[in-house]
Amino acid sequence: MILSLLLCATVGAGQETFETPPFDPGKLVKEQPYWADEFNGAALDGSKWDTPTMERQNNAALWTPSLVKVAGGNLELGVVRDGPPGSRYLAGAVRTRANYDPKQTKFEKVYGYFEIRARLPKTVRTDVWFAFWIMAGDLSGKNDDSRKGAEIDIMESFFSWENAVSQAVHWGGYGDKLNSAAFPKTPVGDLDRGGWHTYGLLWTPREYAFYVDRKCVTRTKLMGLGRPERALSKGPCQEPGYLKLTCEASAWAGPSGEWEKDGPAKDEALIDYVRVWDLPKELKN
Repeated sequence: MILSLLLCATVGAGQETFETPPFDPGKLVKEQPYWADEFNGAALDGSKWDTPTMERQNNAALWTPSLVKVAGGNLELGVVRDGPPGSRYLAGAVRTRANYDPKQTKFEKVYGYFEIRARLPKTVRTDVWFAFWIMAGDLSGKNDDSRKGAEIDIMESFFSWENAVSQAVHWGGYGDKLNSAAFPKTPVGDLDRGGWHTYGLLWTPREYAFYVDRKCVTRTKLMGLGRPERALSKGPCQEPGYLKLTCEASAWAGPSGEWEKDGPAKDEALIDYVRVWDLPKELKN
């Protein structure tokens, strides 16, 4: 995940027109998911998920498997302050590919409806955040075509202190070809009270549509967006992607831009389920 608050730009987002109305995912979710994890067992299913150990955000966070657990029908991604306030956090993360190696992919999908039900970290005015994202296609930096590789941020909780979440798409890798499109933040009324919500993405060959509580909040054909000095977007990614559910932390992510003095000693995100449906027939072409 990229520093979405700092790097994203959207060009011409208000000029998009759509031939079809927003799809109602309620029609789709009545069907059996294409792939899912309900987290009803006593431990994480290692056939579906990798638990990485990795330094993040210039050592402001460390993903560690010890903060990933399954209990009470939920996946818990913990967050623990590692040392004095203003140092760094340890956090839990899971993904459906190990070591960024395509040969170690446990699950990937191109197109469909992707949804989680989750409760975000409880301490909202903080530098800690949770995200649900997809890494699709080639993000090595050799490619700057959004159709061949994209990071799709279905939801990020950067604005939880405002009872809002954000969505974004990035392409071009993570070097000098990086380009991004961010979208207006979405109000979600009770994040500061620990509310549970669903967050989803409808990904078709022609558009991305982002959902909160199964209501469409943003639609984009992802055409001509991004910073104009770099390769503008050419449409949704056409390559399969794998899933990531992560907590992490960095000073830039909080309200002040510095480490928050009242940052939590520990916190967690809870995920009730992850479900992925194939596209309905009318959206496949």
